[in-house]
Amino acid sequence: MNKVKKYNEFLDTNVHVDIKKLIEEVNFECGNISDLSKIYNNTKYQKIVECGEKSIKYIFEDFKTMWIKALEDITNEKLYEDYLINTSEMKVLWEKWATENGYRFNEEFKSNELDKKTLSTLKMNLLDKLNDYKTYILDNIYYNTETNTIEYKKFKNIDESVIMRELTNEFTKEFVDELNIESFLKEINKILDRKDMNVKRKIRDAFKKYLEQHL
Repeated sequence: MNKVKKYNEFLDTNVHVDIKKLIEEVNFECGNISDLSKIYNNTKYQKIVECGEKSIKYIFEDFKTMWIKALEDITNEKLYEDYLINTSEMKVLWEKWATENGYRFNEEFKSNELDKKTLSTLKMNLLDKLNDYKTYILDNIYYNTETNTIEYKKFKNIDESVIMRELTNEFTKEFVDELNIESFLKEINKILDRKDMNVKRKIRDAFKKYLEQHL
């Protein structure tokens, strides 16, 4: 089996985003299913297995009992007798196996190590995500004609930690940090805090400026 040495081996033509999305969908569709055989027969679960070694990193990130068979099918390895071990012990054994077999999932990520096509794909996916956030923020702002003031429908500020967690899960912490997204989100919250009459225009301008500088 070829050993995974660098993170960018997982990023060819959007594989990174696709596998993470598949895992999220399997968790959503199978989260309440206790019969493991039904989970194993899930079409998206099987697609993850078919992705082979590229899936291993993401399975480790979401390690739970239902992914053990996927690891076994991908690696042709079985590390223990089922009745002797619990899930946390399983993870320890699989992590030990990964280390011994040359897998390194936490190497530092640098965008300049990616080929242009892969980097472009990641940035386009991030652009779509940021545009979704922008729409969400703008839809929350409205002008009250009776009081002649700007008001917010559901929230006064965006939850920076939630957005960072979502982006980190989808694009990795290194990629998100490299693009200074957290600082940008703080800037958006400062604009919302000021609650100027032209807050919508300022939000649009801030997004436009950020995207021009980074994407």
